[in-house]
Amino acid sequence: AKKGKWYILAHDYEWGRGSAAAFKSQIAKAFNFQLVGEDYAPLDTKDWATYIGKIRAAKADFVWAPIIVAVVTDFVKQAREFGLLDSTRVMAVAGITDSQLQAVGEAATGMMAVSWATWTVDTPENKKFNDAFWREYKTIPGFQSAVTYAGTGLLLNALEQAGNTAPDKIISALERASFNGRTGCCECERRTIRPSPP
Repeated sequence: AKKGKWYILAHDYEWGRGSAAAFKSQIAKAFNFQLVGEDYAPLDTKDWATYIGKIRAAKADFVWAPIIVAVVTDFVKQAREFGLLDSTRVMAVAGITDSQLQAVGEAATGMMAVSWATWTVDTPENKKFNDAFWREYKTIPGFQSAVTYAGTGLLLNALEQAGNTAPDKIISALERASFNGRTGCCECERRTIRPSPP
């Protein structure tokens, strides 16, 4: 964990505020982080200059940034343009997609992002998937491809278990389905698909 001065810049809706609250009550409290400011931007924000100026004025070392993925490119470009990324590390809590990294290029240097699936995970399944993806598309697979791959694998496993395409049989089979994906075994639950240890 990084000591230093932290700033929260979140989108003003349930997930942004919930992530900020969790950061304050769990992470910042546990590690005794100094919180020097917080802001909540409307979802349609395109001009980040005011927020970036406030972060710089607070002399924050780090920014916890639960902002939606759709506007990360705008934020990153402006953060670089206004010099924020020269002295401050920004944690993009929703992650940064590979296509966004390509769009912003070197401007993203210094950004940190949360991702549960990446091409650097060292498993035989991930290497096999990455190699096949590269041969087909000539690009590195992003975390969206991991989600699609795992979801498709789980559905195919459920269809095989169900033995037919009756919805009630598929739903029941999905609750027992498993698939050895890029980064380990995935299973379905009633509310979510979750990775679990193989």
